[in-house]
Parts: sequence; C-alpha cells; structure tokens
Amino acid sequence: MLSTSPGPVPPSVAALTNGVFQTMFLHKLELAATAGLVLALAGVFAGGLSGLSAQDPPKPAVVPIAPKPADEKKPQPAAKPPGPGTLLLVRAERPDEQRGAFFGRYQLLTPDGKTVSEFEAPKGTRGGGDAYLSPDGTRVAFVVTQGERKIPVRVGQPEPWPYKVVVRMPGKPDAAKGWSMPAEWLALCWTADGKRVVVGKHSITRAVGNVETVLLDPETGKTEPLDLPAGAWVLDAARDGKTFLVAVPGEKKLKLGLAEAGDLAVRELAEAGHSSPGSVTGRLSPDGTRVLFTAADPARKNAHKWGQSHRPYLFDVKTKKVEPLADFPESGVVRAVAWSPDGKRVAYTWQQLHEEWLKRDTITVADTTIDTQAFLVVADADGKNARTVASGKGKYATNAILGTIDWR
Repeated sequence: MLSTSPGPVPPSVAALTNGVFQTMFLHKLELAATAGLVLALAGVFAGGLSGLSAQDPPKPAVVPIAPKPADEKKPQPAAKPPGPGTLLLVRAERPDEQRGAFFGRYQLLTPDGKTVSEFEAPKGTRGGGDAYLSPDGTRVAFVVTQGERKIPVRVGQPEPWPYKVVVRMPGKPDAAKGWSMPAEWLALCWTADGKRVVVGKHSITRAVGNVETVLLDPETGKTEPLDLPAGAWVLDAARDGKTFLVAVPGEKKLKLGLAEAGDLAVRELAEAGHSSPGSVTGRLSPDGTRVLFTAADPARKNAHKWGQSHRPYLFDVKTKKVEPLADFPESGVVRAVAWSPDGKRVAYTWQQLHEEWLKRDTITVADTTIDTQAFLVVADADGKNARTVASGKGKYATNAILGTIDWR
C-alpha cells in the first residue's frame, strides 16, 4: 500500500489548501449535472488542487543518499511556550451553502477543546484553508485571497489567484501585515527559529512540479529564494534549522522526503498517494524521529476512486517503517495533522464520508445534499486513546468544514 526507500536518512526529519478534493473527483462528476452542482463545487476547488498539464516539467530526481554530517553550530529554534500548548483550527465560513465553503474563521483552543480566542480573515479578503502558528506560539501566518480571479482569455491560461500571506498576533488585528503573492496555490510553514515564513508558490501552469520557494521575513516584508531540489515543496521545517520535510511528484504518486538548501536531490522517505499537491500534508515530530503524514489508501475502494481515501500514517525514520495511525475512523477522510509540542500526542481533523454516494459512478447535487460532520481529534502519538475536542457540520458532503490545524 505504501513503500519506503531502503536508503539511509538523517536522524533529523502541513491541506489543506482551499481545495480538499482530488482532481480526479472533478473528472468523474456527471457532466449533465445542473449549474448548481458547478457552483457547489466551485468554492471547494477554488485555489486548491491542481491537475497535471499536458506539458509537465521533468520529474525531479528522488534518490536515497547518505545523511550529511551535523554542523557543530546549529541555528537555535524559537523558544517553546510552557505547558501543553495551543491548537490552531481553521473553520469554514459557510459550509451550509450550496455554492461551497470558504475558510476565514481561525480558532485557538486548549488541547481539551476550550476556546482561547478567535479571529477572522481581514476585512475585504477571503480566508484560505492554510494557517500556522509560529514556533513560539505568538503569531499566525495564513493565506487569504483579495479580489477575484480573472476569467482566462482561453482555456489553459488562467490568471493566478490573488493570494496574500498574512502574519498577525492573535488578539491584535491592527498589527496584521500582508504581502501579495499571486499563484495557483500556496503552501506555508515557519522556519525553526520563527523568524521567517517558508512560502511555496505553485505556478499557474497547473503543473505539479512547477513551484518556487521563498523565505518571507515578516519584519521587513523582504523575500529571498530557498534553493531546494526541482519540483519540491515544503511541508514542514525540522528543528535543526536546515532540514525540510518536502513532497515531490513521482511517476504516479507523490513522494515524501528530506532536503536542505542547495541539495540536488531529495532523500526519499515514503510514497503518499495521488499526485495532487494539496491532498497530502506532513509534519515532523519535535525530536525528528517520526513523520506524521496523510496518504491515500487504495484498499478503501469506493472512497479511493473519488480521491477520498486519505488517512493518517506514521513513518519511523530509524526503522523506515510505515504504519497507519491507530483507531482512525473507517467512515472518514483525514484533512490535516499535527504533533503536540512535546511529541507525545497528535491531532488530526477528519470529515464524515457517506457510502451511499461514494459507491456511485456519477453524482449530482442531490446525491451530496447530506448532513455531514467534521471533527478535531487529539490522541496518543500512536493514535490510541483518541478524543474529539471540537467539531463542525454542514449540509453538503462535498463542502469542506474544517481546514488545517497546528499545535504549538
């Protein structure tokens, strides 16, 4: 089901975007459906998963290589807040509307689900599904769109989405800063020291491997390139300050691996299912010994054909063993994952699936007009002793309800 590289890896080892469904989902939709179906799905896919173009760039080299020797002086990570930390949960604004869900509510919670604070996307913008806390837990970086995407002049030449990266402190909306970064899709994470935001800018060519990665300094607004292997985009940053967990396109599936600035190839870890960028998220454990990631499960046949079979997995860096996270609901699809600050627990969001429409070959709006729930779960590091700490609901099975999560 999943495969890992037999090569050595170093001891030091994040949507959803707005889109949370596979590109294959669109191709399987009944073309004769009403205009309402198009509207229902438009919000889900807006700015999200991209399909492959007819002229994709060459696939990057992904080969197992020996780990690099550790530097004597490593950048020090940002100080961690004391205690169990705080969860950041992104919620959809309108999961009940037929035209689709858009994100924009950001909620800070204790690990047992008590609300600490909430805020919304800046006025005049539409929130995206990605949001991440700085390592010290004092700032939030998230993606919004400002304005409308222009209608393409002709098929195959869309304008980029008018994305902005926003950094703000919870409780201080006046201190928010934003920077325009038009792209087909953006991926974010913080550097280990909390001083910069890693931004992966996917090209409007819709090619999976066409991505530019930059480091954004929230203090000055300046960016500089992050030189990673071709086609790789960053999912998370290791605490050593130099290693990144990345995803790269393979022949048929995405691959997870490790890379440093200047590397020519990615040190492969595991395969992660379908080749749509936003469908896979991954996070490094605080001690760098494990990777928590999402991947498609072909054994869940009906869900798999609609791109809804993703579940959370654990990868052990030392043994190179991949195991599904224990006790994940068979009736759900995972949306996002996170580690607790001490690495002893994990969190994930999942959304309810409905077998009655998954088993169909074509669907209409009526087929997906089903009361649907989504949940935020906290569990032990292996997935056991799972407990739901937050939830949401909507009236359409295809609408996203909960977005990304983070735990600092």
